[in-house]
Amino acid sequence: MPDEMRTLIVISTTKFHICLIAVMLMLLQWSDSTMYVPWVPRNGTAMNLFCPSSCETDKTRSPEQCCCCEARSCSELNHPLCHETISDLHLEYISTDGQSILIQDSKTNATDYSRIRHINGVMTLFPTNLKDFINLKYADFTRNRISEISNISFLLDISELILNFNFITHISNQTFLGLSNLRTVQMSNNRIKDIDPNTLLRAELNIFNFDVSNNFITELDVTILFPEGPLCEVNLNNNPVHSIVNKNGFVFDTNKIHGPGYIMMKNNSLTSLPNLTAVGLGDYSDFFKGVTFQGVFLGRQNIECDCALIPYFLQIPDGTLKKFISDLDKIVCSSPAELNGIHLMDIYESKQFDKLVCNIDTDCPSKCHCYDHQSRKRVVVDCSNLTMTEMPHLLPVGYWGNTAIDLLLGYNSISALEKRHYLNDIAFLDMTGNNIKYIDGDALISMKLGISLVIPDNTIETLPKEFQHLNPNNLYIGDDYLKCSCELLWAENWQKYKLLNKTRTLFCLYENNKIPVDSMSTVLTTCETKLSRIPTETWICIGIIIPLLGAAFSLYMFYYEVFIVYRRCMFHLRKRTFVTCFEDMDTIFICSDECNTEAFEWTVHNLNPYLKAEGFKTTIPWLDFDPGGSREKSTIQAINDSNTFIVILSINQTNIDDEERRSDTYFDYEFEVLWNDFVSNSMKQIILVNFDQLESKDVENRRMRALARVGRVADFHDRENVLLTKIRKRLSTLSKITRRLFVKPIERNDRSVSNLFCNKEKVSEENIIFAESKDRNPFRSLDTEQTCTSLYASKTTHLSPTCKDSIHGGKKHTGEICARNLAGEYNVFKRLTMPHKASCNHLHRRCYTGNLASHELVNSN
Repeated sequence: MPDEMRTLIVISTTKFHICLIAVMLMLLQWSDSTMYVPWVPRNGTAMNLFCPSSCETDKTRSPEQCCCCEARSCSELNHPLCHETISDLHLEYISTDGQSILIQDSKTNATDYSRIRHINGVMTLFPTNLKDFINLKYADFTRNRISEISNISFLLDISELILNFNFITHISNQTFLGLSNLRTVQMSNNRIKDIDPNTLLRAELNIFNFDVSNNFITELDVTILFPEGPLCEVNLNNNPVHSIVNKNGFVFDTNKIHGPGYIMMKNNSLTSLPNLTAVGLGDYSDFFKGVTFQGVFLGRQNIECDCALIPYFLQIPDGTLKKFISDLDKIVCSSPAELNGIHLMDIYESKQFDKLVCNIDTDCPSKCHCYDHQSRKRVVVDCSNLTMTEMPHLLPVGYWGNTAIDLLLGYNSISALEKRHYLNDIAFLDMTGNNIKYIDGDALISMKLGISLVIPDNTIETLPKEFQHLNPNNLYIGDDYLKCSCELLWAENWQKYKLLNKTRTLFCLYENNKIPVDSMSTVLTTCETKLSRIPTETWICIGIIIPLLGAAFSLYMFYYEVFIVYRRCMFHLRKRTFVTCFEDMDTIFICSDECNTEAFEWTVHNLNPYLKAEGFKTTIPWLDFDPGGSREKSTIQAINDSNTFIVILSINQTNIDDEERRSDTYFDYEFEVLWNDFVSNSMKQIILVNFDQLESKDVENRRMRALARVGRVADFHDRENVLLTKIRKRLSTLSKITRRLFVKPIERNDRSVSNLFCNKEKVSEENIIFAESKDRNPFRSLDTEQTCTSLYASKTTHLSPTCKDSIHGGKKHTGEICARNLAGEYNVFKRLTMPHKASCNHLHRRCYTGNLASHELVNSN
């Protein structure tokens, strides 16, 4: 075969192999692409990712963790069906201090995403024109001189950020804010000293790989160690971490997803496993129900084997601890000395937890040894053999808030068991070897019922009765000096009925013989109980004093209620004794809280017009007082001139904390003045209108509360017209006896009428007879000049249907009669003899209003 032919065959064969390899590569690419399926992380954030189907059968990782590690975006898969395109960028330095810009090849067609890879450079900052490339998908600046991460929140499409071997010292919790597509962050071998809390604890973040290994982190916030959501790996290896902290008060939420994923912490400086409760992760059992991390890797670690391990061993379900701390068998105890070199796994499997204790220095008494014995849930305070002369004043609290204390005070020089504030926390108290001479009864009361108390060495001759508060089965008390006496007789039943362990029966000395305390009554036959020694006279005194004390207490608690009931009884008693036929237009003082808009508007627009229409004269300070005058003086004068007080009770008078609903000071002042006037004048009365339908117990003022309970109350739950009618009836009842005066009957045409009301003459005893004047002078001059001027000027007469519209006493308590507001009407007081009209308080008197036209009155004069 010619050489040319042979060469042609070789070339053809080579081309065939090249084509075959290309086809195989294409088939491989297609077959590889078909292995990926769409995937959404378990926390529900969609990122257009594809997870290899092989993760379903991965035996080393859970499917979720496998997808976090192996998931790819469409552009990464380079699938023919994926139309996302990506182009490379170049970096160009613009100064000698490491500043740079990004450049895109002009020949490159427009693409969906871009990427930059610049390693082994001298960059000190991110490129200055980075904002021009917001479609940046991948950035690798390994081995540069970048010392800080500038604001990159505009890089919404970035998926990987690689900054290994740079000079970064700090990571802020604002660095990755809003970067929901960021999956991988690598910052190993930098100079990082701290990471802000919540850097990974953002709802929008999906950082699956976070690598800060080989840095200088000493304190690690718990939010970095256990971030929310699934992840692939948080790598903290080779950092001098010596403590886990909770700077922002993070509280672990078991309802949120934590894991799965790996937490890598090999070659750290931890000396003990962290107290999960102290760093905000809650109860151990709850925490391990809420996390699904595949494992925390600590590597070969030397730690202190103390009480901090107990919750890991006792509160975590079986098998969970080995799964959580994956290399538990590599952790070795370095202290205490008796556990040095022992593997933690051996302690865990053998359940030898008695030696796992923690020394406590805070609040530990001087020279004492205090430690937390978590396996027994006790704090042990050992103060034995220290020549102490008194009990310590302060004791420590355990690491988990444990306050159950074993206090060992043996072989000291303590002579008294005294009261201390911590006695309620004592579970075991040993005072062996002390010469106890005195036991404080209050100290015994402070102790728990089940306390174990050991006092074998004492010189006590009798036991305080407060011992019966304790369980005798847990007490060991020396009885060498205990004497049988009537004062100890109480202990007989205490020992007989409560003591189950008969080996601890107390004995006492009786005539140099020891007898059981529970049989003392057989020899102490002369003892009397305290009750039997009380004489009959004392019982009688007690029987008298107790009711008197009860009555005094009730009177103190319900003083105002008793006073109001007494006033009401006296009021009705006088009503039956005295009769008046002088009905006048009563003056009413209305006390309403101006701060309660609803109550005040009802008072002004409903109650006040109604009363005026019924012929009453009303006074409302806000409406009737001169704005420029002294409100206090006007209040006192108006209250003195009023017969009846109406108090509007609203929610502002309750014991509420809302400052906007508190009663105004004018209301309180007005009520204070009218109450004092009410107390000093038996003829005045108070009507309470319960506007807000309050319960009496809710009223803050004791006097208002008493009025609400036993006073004259009109409740607002009635309809409007019923409520007003009820108030009107109460006013009518009160007005019948507000003044006790009898007027001599006069004829209709008697000129003395005009002389009485229109002349400036003295009112004589012949015309008006006062039933009761006491210290008031009823015969005061009556100046009616202004009234008569109005009367003579009037041409018409308007009368109200009741006597309330007639002439009334302007100052009732001084007996002065003022004929104001007449305008043509006057009163005639006449005895009625007609049987069908004979009703006037049992004495058959009645007043009625007579009417004479104004010209008739003028003619009569």
